[in-house]
Amino acid sequence: MMTARWRRVVGTPLRETLAHLLLAGSVVGGYVVFFGSWRRFVHFFDHGDQLFYDFVYHYMPMAEKIATAHGPVAGYFYPPLLALLLEPLTRVEPGTAMGLWALVQVLSAALPVLVFRLSTGRRSLALMLTLLQLTSFPLLHNFKWGQVSTPLAALVFLAAGLGFRGVRGGMGAVLIALATALKYYTGLLALPFVLGRRWSHVMVMAAATAAFLFLLPAWVMGPGALLSFYGQLTEAAVEAQSWVSGDPNSQALSHVVLRRLYGRGDAAPRLGIALTVAGGLVVAASLALIHRRRVMEKDPVLATALLLAMVPFVVSTSWPHYFAFLPLAQVWVFHRLSGAAGGLRWIARVACAASVVVGSVLPAILLGGWKLYGLWGLPLLADLLLLVGLVIVVGSTAGERRA
Repeated sequence: MMTARWRRVVGTPLRETLAHLLLAGSVVGGYVVFFGSWRRFVHFFDHGDQLFYDFVYHYMPMAEKIATAHGPVAGYFYPPLLALLLEPLTRVEPGTAMGLWALVQVLSAALPVLVFRLSTGRRSLALMLTLLQLTSFPLLHNFKWGQVSTPLAALVFLAAGLGFRGVRGGMGAVLIALATALKYYTGLLALPFVLGRRWSHVMVMAAATAAFLFLLPAWVMGPGALLSFYGQLTEAAVEAQSWVSGDPNSQALSHVVLRRLYGRGDAAPRLGIALTVAGGLVVAASLALIHRRRVMEKDPVLATALLLAMVPFVVSTSWPHYFAFLPLAQVWVFHRLSGAAGGLRWIARVACAASVVVGSVLPAILLGGWKLYGLWGLPLLADLLLLVGLVIVVGSTAGERRA
């Protein structure tokens, strides 16, 4: 799918590339005028004064100590692989490390545009995707914190773009394993392969995940230190639940509903448990739909988008930057709507257009910044609106052949 269009994309006129760069420059220029300084930008998208706070105060300190660590540093809630990958950055000046991490963020935001362009050949929608990437609140929230959600979205969509067939499918399976070893929730993407009994992909994913989570870290840290690390990491994650549920940034379905009903995400614990169980059932229904329609085979990008949209139903944190997948998923729905019936097509278009608006930086500007935007659960709302479009498009794949 991507290979067949590679030469055509490389050979496109220079004006196409210039159009993307001009659009990017215009949007960034608008941000410079609106915010005026990095300090205002950082404050607008979340609390704290430090750009790339998580990178500076969590990732890099962990990367510096990873070879001798027996546990995570304060605030580090990730497998050791992330610290191992970032360890080379500890050998350069802090400013240079931040610059290189900024480059990773920019390239990760650009990669989904390339995946879409190679997969579909649609220039106008690729330009639209560039605009959505630049104006997406989750991506800008990710940039403020220096988080890994934008690179994760790029990884999993690249894996989907490879098609999960043949040699490229093996490469995609490794990319999903890598994403899972950076943040566990992306392991959801492996479940359709288990249900579909695609054992060759399952074995590749399992072997690569074991290597990324255990073998490579154990080689550097030692088996005993690695076990201690995971034990302390689990304890820290359990303790963090006491404040995550009360954080206005959490977009987990149960937390947002409880905030709207009772003013706090940690109120009415029984209702919270019931909502989490209901969310799990929604995920199970989505997996069944993907399996029954063979969506992972016919349209891996669509299946990946649908599974990522399930995250706030079952992941208790679900910070705004977890929704960095939204722009490509939204544009993919617009791309695929030609296959839906007339009335449903319009419902999907309206829902997806609303998702684009709600998931953009515009509502945050109107609300004066991040706090009300997160408190009211607008990232979750953008996800739910997108879900309407995704389900309609998935429903239209019944008679399609493999892509």
